[in-house]
Formats: sequence, structure tokens, C-alpha cells
Amino acid sequence: MMTPTTHFATIFQARNATPEQLAMEIARIAEPGLDVDGQLAQLDELAGYVQGELAASNATGALESSAEVFLRIVTQQLDFHGDQENYHDPANSLLPAVLRRRMGLPIMLCLVCIAIGRRIGQEIIGLGFPNHFLVLYRSRDGDIVLDPFLGITLAPHEVERHLARMIGRPVQLPPDAWRAQTAQEMALRILHNLRNAYLNAKDLTMVVRVLDYLVAVRGDESQYWRERGLIHLSEQRWIEAHYDLRRYLLRVGLLPAGVQAAEAKASSQVTSANQGDKRVLEAYKEASVMLSRVN
Repeated sequence: MMTPTTHFATIFQARNATPEQLAMEIARIAEPGLDVDGQLAQLDELAGYVQGELAASNATGALESSAEVFLRIVTQQLDFHGDQENYHDPANSLLPAVLRRRMGLPIMLCLVCIAIGRRIGQEIIGLGFPNHFLVLYRSRDGDIVLDPFLGITLAPHEVERHLARMIGRPVQLPPDAWRAQTAQEMALRILHNLRNAYLNAKDLTMVVRVLDYLVAVRGDESQYWRERGLIHLSEQRWIEAHYDLRRYLLRVGLLPAGVQAAEAKASSQVTSANQGDKRVLEAYKEASVMLSRVN
């Protein structure tokens, strides 16, 4: 039987995966019984409404650009907006909650724009800028950047100044920063945001659930094993802690595989390790001792 994490990994690896599909699967972390198809149908309904309003605007010969009209419909008529009061609320990273509350983080509101755009034949791409996610609306009027979190449109040349105002320091974007984000890249960013939200709430059980998803799709990233292992250790789950910390130490070369005296050799290597890895090695030894007592 497929577990929730393997199910997510299967969908994550699909070439035709969409950001909203992956975001709905991520939401199963908080709502295991979520009706994903039913939730996605809400986006179909929203797209139908937006398409009708755009057609009505075109018929009246509105002076606004299509990008401005689109954003106005989404942020004013549908009332999607950024949660600036409780930014770190986990609900802001869970798509069903975002659709229900019409409120969320920048990437989630951008995801709603992308999903609606695809359904009405409008090209909208995600831009994963540092500290703030935006979207690029492409049309005959030219490329316009949308910030649905703040409800504003920007010319591309205004983006660096906009980001600098938000983070309080100058911003210079490399050309690669304008590359369209894939569904998988957006899903990873959502998972990181969700992990940070649960860490902020000190909900370690949910942090581990998020890390389970990250390990399932990015098991080559050693830091996820490290973080999950240390949480398991703090919760006195010795078997899980031993397994995760061992995987981490193997990946960073501090614990040779298949050697009887691995721990002894690792102790001789730890002098060259950083303080964080020394802590992990000590934690691994603690888990090993406790595991031997339990067994």
C-alpha cells in the first residue's frame, strides 16, 4: 500500500504535475482525508468567474491593461490578499485554507493566479525571487509583473526597487532569476515555508511530517536527514533518530559504511568537522547508546 509520502513523491516526479496539484497534496500533511479533486474544482469555478469578468471588461473597452484587470478581479472582486498580520500562520501555506480564507503567503496567491491563468488560456509564470514570490503576466500589452500579496502591478524594470523596499537592502537580480519556476520548485518552496511555519509554532510533530515529504522527494539533501534526526532525538524516538542521523553522517563522510569500527573512525575524523556536525555525531552516539538499552 502506498504511503502518503510515496504517493506525493510519485505525483511530484510526474512531468505534467501542476503547482496546484502538488500544493493540494502538500495540504494532506495537515488534512490527510482531503478531497483533492473537490478542492481543485474550486479553481475551475474561480477561473470561470475571472474569464467572464475579463470578457465583460473587454466589451466595455476598459482603459486598464488585461494584466491590471486580471489582478483587480483576483484581489478585489474575489478578495485574495496577503496575510500581513499573521504571516507565519501555517494556514497561509495550505492551498485549501488559502482558497477558503482568500488569504495566504505570496507564493500561494501567485499559485492561484497561475492556476486560474492556465484554465483561461492566459500565460502566467512564477518568479521565485529572494524573499518574495511574484508572477509574470504575458500578453499583447507586454509583460507585466503581478504582486497579488500587495495587489499591485509592476513593470519588469521596477521589480528590483520593489524587492529592495520590501527587504530593506539593494537587490540586483541575475538573469536566471527571471526563469519560470517549475511546479516542483514551487512545491519545494511551499514545503520549506510550511516547515518554517510549524517551527515558529513549535509544532515538531508537523515539522517531521513536512520533513517526511522533503526526504521523499529530495533524499539526496543531507540537511533534511539531519534536521529530522535531531527532532526524533529530542522526542526520544531512538530508532528513528539513529536511522536518520546515520544517514546524515554517511552522506557527509563522517561515518564510513559497512565498517565494524565506523564510530571509532568517525571519532578520529570529527576534529576536522564543524561544530554542527560534531553535535550530530554526539547525538548519533547518544541514540546508539539508548537504542542498545532498549533492545
